[in-house]
Amino acid sequence: FVGKTKEEMIGHYDYELVSKDMSSVFREMDIKTLETNEVSSGYAWLTYPNGKKYYNLIKKIPFNYHESDIGVLGIGRDITALHLSQQKIELQSYVDDLTKLNNRKSYNERVEELLALKKRYKTPFSMIIYDIDDFKYINDTYGHKVGDNVLVKMSALIKSLLRESDYLFRLGGEEFVILLTETNLENAKKVALKVCKSVEENLKTITDNKITISVGVSEVNESDTEDTIFKRVDDLLYKSKLSGKNRVSF
Repeated sequence: FVGKTKEEMIGHYDYELVSKDMSSVFREMDIKTLETNEVSSGYAWLTYPNGKKYYNLIKKIPFNYHESDIGVLGIGRDITALHLSQQKIELQSYVDDLTKLNNRKSYNERVEELLALKKRYKTPFSMIIYDIDDFKYINDTYGHKVGDNVLVKMSALIKSLLRESDYLFRLGGEEFVILLTETNLENAKKVALKVCKSVEENLKTITDNKITISVGVSEVNESDTEDTIFKRVDDLLYKSKLSGKNRVSF
């Protein structure tokens, strides 16, 4: 933690003994503990004597000595492994296992953020919903392994067509959502048409039958909630289905 013996530490300030980031964190917590005379705790990445950073749980406890004087007892614990494990679990909770796209939980949070930006700053964004035409037939005819492979390949293909600022989600089954940031309806239509055409031209079943998608697209209005925009675009998706599939409705 410090890399020094007790004899080497006595009579020195913390900033003389440990890294700058460590001493800054300790000093800030010491001051808070002395001012409030209460236990304080926190988490921080700290540089150890070996030059590496470790994630620490830090606790500062006030205590009295020499009757009227107050001191601070500091306790630090390296919890890097636990922290990284928790981060991995948290990340996995936002990612679809099969396609490695963002999942419904991630969608729910992101769409609310974009709706808030829309209402506050008039920032345009559009939504696309698509699903695979006759996907049940693909699964029933060729097996679920082939169906899964279609989902994975399609996800990679469509992701490659989008900007880094756009978001692609798998909500479940063969249903997907794209959120296009800073995008009005006219530009969203172009993206939707490109996606639809690209799938038809690049994806096939193992017997060379074309794979297609049906698509709905709409720009988000200021009065929209997640429910209203999703229903509107979902209705447009089913309009595409009823109109013969492999098309975009807006």
